[in-house]
Amino acid sequence: MGQVALRRGQSRSMTLGVAGLRKALVASTTALAVTFAGAGGVLVARAQTEAPADSVDALVARARAAANGSRHAEAADLFRQAMARDPSRRGALLREFADQIAYGGDPKQAVALYREAQGAGLQPTELAVVERHLAAALTWAGSFAESADVWERILATAPGDVEARRGLGDALIAGGRAAANAGANKEAAALFARAIERSPDRQPEIAREFADQTAYAGQPDVAVGLYRDALARSDLSPADRARAERGLAFARLWSGRFSEAIADWERLARATPQDREASGALADALVGAARKAAADGRNAEAATLFRRARRAAPERRLTLLREYADQIAYAGRPAEAIPFYREAMASRSLPADDRKRAARGLAFALLWVNRFDEATGALERLIASGERDAATSTALVDAVVGAARAAAGRADNAGAARRFAKAIRLAPGRRRALIREYADQLLYAGRQREAEVEYRVMLRYADLDGEERRAARLGLARSLAWRGEHEAAVPAYGDLLAERPDDVDGRVGRGESLNTLRRHREALVDFDRALRVAPGLERALRGAGQAETSLGRHRAALARVEPLLDRPDVERDTLVLAAYARRAMGRPDIAFPIAQRTLARHPEAAAAQKLLDEIQAAARPTTLPEVRYIKQEDGLRIRSASVAHTHFFDYGLGELTPQASVTRYWGHPFPKVDIYSAGVSGRRRVSDKFEVDGLLRLNVRDERPGQHVSLNYVATASLLPDDAWRLSLRASRMDLDDPRSIVAGIQTNEFGALVDYTPSYDIRVWARSFYTHYDDGNERVWGQVTAQTRLIESTSDVWFGVRGTAFDFAEELDHGYWNPNRYASAEATAQLYGPLFGKLRYDLQGAAGYEASDPDGSRPIWSASLRLSYEVDPAVTLSAYAAHQVSSANSTGDGFTRSTFGGEAKIRW
Repeated sequence: MGQVALRRGQSRSMTLGVAGLRKALVASTTALAVTFAGAGGVLVARAQTEAPADSVDALVARARAAANGSRHAEAADLFRQAMARDPSRRGALLREFADQIAYGGDPKQAVALYREAQGAGLQPTELAVVERHLAAALTWAGSFAESADVWERILATAPGDVEARRGLGDALIAGGRAAANAGANKEAAALFARAIERSPDRQPEIAREFADQTAYAGQPDVAVGLYRDALARSDLSPADRARAERGLAFARLWSGRFSEAIADWERLARATPQDREASGALADALVGAARKAAADGRNAEAATLFRRARRAAPERRLTLLREYADQIAYAGRPAEAIPFYREAMASRSLPADDRKRAARGLAFALLWVNRFDEATGALERLIASGERDAATSTALVDAVVGAARAAAGRADNAGAARRFAKAIRLAPGRRRALIREYADQLLYAGRQREAEVEYRVMLRYADLDGEERRAARLGLARSLAWRGEHEAAVPAYGDLLAERPDDVDGRVGRGESLNTLRRHREALVDFDRALRVAPGLERALRGAGQAETSLGRHRAALARVEPLLDRPDVERDTLVLAAYARRAMGRPDIAFPIAQRTLARHPEAAAAQKLLDEIQAAARPTTLPEVRYIKQEDGLRIRSASVAHTHFFDYGLGELTPQASVTRYWGHPFPKVDIYSAGVSGRRRVSDKFEVDGLLRLNVRDERPGQHVSLNYVATASLLPDDAWRLSLRASRMDLDDPRSIVAGIQTNEFGALVDYTPSYDIRVWARSFYTHYDDGNERVWGQVTAQTRLIESTSDVWFGVRGTAFDFAEELDHGYWNPNRYASAEATAQLYGPLFGKLRYDLQGAAGYEASDPDGSRPIWSASLRLSYEVDPAVTLSAYAAHQVSSANSTGDGFTRSTFGGEAKIRW
């Protein structure tokens, strides 16, 4: 736009120059006429006095007088009349006639006349004059090249001819200006250069114009020097100086000297704030500098320059927006570029090519700021529009992979797996590089079977390094374990551990699978090995704690995890394990707040909620009504009905149970006795290591001939030094369960010790030893040891063991109770319990062995019991039971059987 405007201004100045040239030519040719006609002045006057008024001489004289008076049209007409009167004088008058035609404003006709005069046989002197006048007329007529040629011929014979040299300069300068006016800038520049070469003194006159045409001719770098030369002159007019300064600014712009051009145009724009051309040219310079900086990789600088250009020419904001956004993005600020790309794309006036380039820039900017899903969509739209090339295809895969990794980072494993699959589908050649991440996300998304396939494929790659092979083996083992195939997972972990025995993830993973398989001792070996490598690793400590508590070693489990509980980042499952272990230790008061803390941090922790529900349910008041019927081979029958109601305190840490019962003894040959009992029992866990419990009951027996009252009590203190041992001391005073002893008023005072030893979850040992003093003076020392082991652990548990019992009475008395001198028995025991179907559970126990007593001899013995329980709902459980005890008959014919039947209901309020 600036160049066009300058050219228009140049045209106006050139028009004025041609008019001035015409005046000069008039003056020059008039002087020549005077020179050659000076001697003829007398002849004119003489002709006017001597010749008749209408003669040829008179006409010529009048013509010359009119010429001298600058009445050129009149002079030309008189010369024409004279030549018409006397054609023989045409040749002599032709030059003067041509002069007047030329001066009268018709130089083209004059040129023809001058040429005619050159062939009219004139004298050399006169011919020289004609040639000069011809050259001037050619210039005046606009035939600048021909004029210059004529002047060159004149100068060739008279190099020192100043007038000819000036005429040549006039012709060349006029020709240059005409060419410039016609837009022939190269021609104009060449003519100006020739004018300066032939007439160096004319340079100041045309220096600025020469620079203009050189710039317009595509040589702005050359023009810069010319403008500088022009501006260096002190005699340059203010108008030309202003135009030269503007031209220099354009030349610098067009020659790529953007920094200088920016300075020039900023100065010009400040001088004339309303100059739209200056502001536009400044914007051009800034844009040029920006594009050059961009091409050189100076993107931050380019962005700054584009921003300045937009301020200089706000109307160009949209056209520059896409390039500006590009440079911001390439300068490392893609987030800032995104809104500019979007603005550019939203414009309907933006050319289609720019809109496509903006869409491309936006897609890459979104990729670079890690907005991968948006980048994926943008790149897919770009490719769908036909912009598929290596860069966009690669970028699309990069965006999908980035989106997959971002999804993995926010635990959207299903989304991550889906995206990794898409990336592999788009670029199958990248499967090798992505397979590990893809398999991992399939695993974490719960698609373990698909993950297993990918890990097995990965293991077939021959170029796996050690870390990749480890990851594949670990992933394969986890894919098996996490879908419940622990039997297969254990050897898979073993493959990893065979290569890396101290791999912590492998050890912990196998330990967890072994825990699930209830191979807790093996699991502990793995967890402890992992903890030697990574002390304090929470997952290993928790796994070891799980193994310990599953083995019944709850304190050992707590010792492992309790240091973790105060950490702000303690994991949910660790808190749950600690809570369950505390409850198993008999400390629901500690387990409850741990479970609450777990739920506060992890509301989704179903296990913690379940534990809270169980503790609260267990601490609800409970009523236990029960009925029982006993039948013995010796004729004794016993039936009873009882009810107990338990209140719990401190989440079940303590309890108090009021109770009442009615019992009847009858059957030949036994007396009939009814006993009405009322009492209260209680229990309190004092600390982790100490517990007390007791019973106080008042029995009122109704018998003939009256009623008798007796007091029963039991008091027990227990010490629990660790998970394996429970040591108890007990003292009691109790009625016997034989009606003859009851009628006789015989009670027992008993003192004893109880030892429970549970070295692991599948071994348990009980030992009991009591000293009993009877009110009839008799004494007994009694002891029993039972040892059992768990042989099967699945849906139902199966225990087998042995039991030995022995006692010795001080006296053999006949007061109703059985009191041989000595007794010993040995039995094998078995217990099976678990769910039967639905909500029905069973507990089946049995024992068989041999007993020996003095007197009565030895004989086989056995016993069996079955208890069935049905949970009607969480608040009500109904149970029924039956038991049968047999002491076989021996050679004396003595034998003994006892059968028991009963039922109870457990009601939680």
